[in-house]
Amino acid sequence: HNGAVILLGKTGLYKFYENTWQHINLYEPYASVYRVGIDVDSHGVVWIGSDGSLKKCSGYSTTYIYPPGDNVIIQGVTVDESDNIWLANFFGISKFDGHNTWVTYDYTNTIPDMMYGARNITFDNNGVLWAAGKNLLSFDGTTWVSYPHPDVYLVSDVAIDGGNNKWVSFLGGLARFNGTDWIIFNHENSPLLDDYVREIDIDVAN
Repeated sequence: HNGAVILLGKTGLYKFYENTWQHINLYEPYASVYRVGIDVDSHGVVWIGSDGSLKKCSGYSTTYIYPPGDNVIIQGVTVDESDNIWLANFFGISKFDGHNTWVTYDYTNTIPDMMYGARNITFDNNGVLWAAGKNLLSFDGTTWVSYPHPDVYLVSDVAIDGGNNKWVSFLGGLARFNGTDWIIFNHENSPLLDDYVREIDIDVAN
């Protein structure tokens, strides 16, 4: 929103703002090159999740924030309508109010099937959270639900179309879930060139 460009390269993250480059140091650069989450809040603040820290970038300023818990590898960052920052990490999902308060959801308290953690998070029009984990997960603010499928395993990303269908990417291709039924697309039954689909997005044209 403020014109800053965030670039992910072999040696870490870089920010370009008003003709100036800033290197955002990473304490696990190789893990960060593999996985990084970026989103922007309603004030134009850029939130970047990589390795074990959350970076708050506003103009020239970058603040490092360390979530509670040990060895947290952040894999996805999503800002909700209330400017809460949600982190998908290797051990679960965390919510941060942007100031001081953290809430952590993991296999020890609420989330089913949290093996291998979560990779990405999105929200539907009703404010329900959907997460890519071992399976597709949903959270309505009270209850977590897992939607397993024998052929859709280790979901890497999730996106929602205008018909409220959930699209997930995984090691076997792309799958669509309408709340009841699954349809799986791969290189054999669709124009997909490869079955390893890592990230997806849906544009305004649906």
